[in-house]
Amino acid sequence: MAGIRLTKPQFFTLGVAATRALGAVAVQKLLAMGAGPAGVLQLGQMLLLQGLCYGLLTDGINRATMVEAGRANTPAQRARILTHGAKAGAVLLVAAAGILWIFIPVVWPALVSHRILAAVALAGGGLYWWAGPVLQFERKPFLYWLATAAMALATVLGALAPLSWLPGADAIANRLMLVAISQGIVGLAIATTYYTQLRAQAKESQAISTWALLLRLSAFGGFALAVLVAGRGADVLVRTMAMQHLGHHELGMWQASVRLGDLVLAPFIPLFGSLFFAQAAQIEAEKLSAALRQQLGVALLGVAGIGVTLVAGPWLLVLLNRADFVAAMPYYAWQAPGDALRMMVLPISIAMMAKGRLGSLAWLEAMSLGVYLLAAYVLVKAVGTAGLAMAHTVRYVFFSGATALLARDLFVKELPQHTNG
Repeated sequence: MAGIRLTKPQFFTLGVAATRALGAVAVQKLLAMGAGPAGVLQLGQMLLLQGLCYGLLTDGINRATMVEAGRANTPAQRARILTHGAKAGAVLLVAAAGILWIFIPVVWPALVSHRILAAVALAGGGLYWWAGPVLQFERKPFLYWLATAAMALATVLGALAPLSWLPGADAIANRLMLVAISQGIVGLAIATTYYTQLRAQAKESQAISTWALLLRLSAFGGFALAVLVAGRGADVLVRTMAMQHLGHHELGMWQASVRLGDLVLAPFIPLFGSLFFAQAAQIEAEKLSAALRQQLGVALLGVAGIGVTLVAGPWLLVLLNRADFVAAMPYYAWQAPGDALRMMVLPISIAMMAKGRLGSLAWLEAMSLGVYLLAAYVLVKAVGTAGLAMAHTVRYVFFSGATALLARDLFVKELPQHTNG
């Protein structure tokens, strides 16, 4: 059992993830009870668009900035690097808001009447995703949890706010807009407060300029863009096309199964993406194999959780939504194997990323994108909405196999040294 023992930081990260999940579950329950599958479907689209807004920040700028800050000689220099990372992240969020404003009529037509507000609110919530991981990196666990709790509370309050506060024709879209606005306001407050503190700490530092830092971050930025396009970008494309050609009731049921899988994966993504990444980036290559094996043991806990969810799925779908959502269980049965493979391959991908093998990971993401789009097209034409869940599993069969093949050297144990005589 030593291989799956969680450290104190890992337990804390699980607590933060649980707090975040409580807010997400509450909103989903309110939407499912009030609007049924159509509400859950639009919630899924909003979450994907939010992910597109801050994906470059979380997958690129944040990680690269932390690597640079970890090499700082003084606390002031470390704070200066983190403030530069914040500036770069803010620029990305502004750009994301502009791009989202252009594409809202295509990806979320119900929000056309609130187009500018939607773009700003959805991107603004991404400010939390700068502040939270940096607070974790700076070993300020209570503040990280407090920021997460504030965002969860904002999410719930937005879901309960009177619809009369935001007039419009589509009640579901307006409800989600109130959620996004609440998140954006709280995210701005959290990020501004913490950024001000970092600037005060950085006054005595003569660290590198923002431009020089950006040049160092470019490799991570390019990789993050590849992940964003192949991951969340592909999901938005497939979902948007599906919403134009398939029934929204069936799509809402499929989305409920996706959300069920996301809730199981949610605690493990920060365990690997933040904590293990920081560890793997700082240890020697010969020690990485042992660390990776330990993380794969943690991933097995997640796979066990997926197995339990398969058994308890009908009850959980009703608990998280409402009674008729038990019809989403067949979709989850097709999706769960893909979730299990994704769980197991995630620490391997993080180890490769931490060791700078970004080119290989970018090619893997491109392959994953092609497999997913092709599988979704073929399977949806053959079996309808269930083909989307099947395509998810097909995608991770190929992705996990190819990743394990390219990363096989990471599993080689260090050989003991023998001396003669």
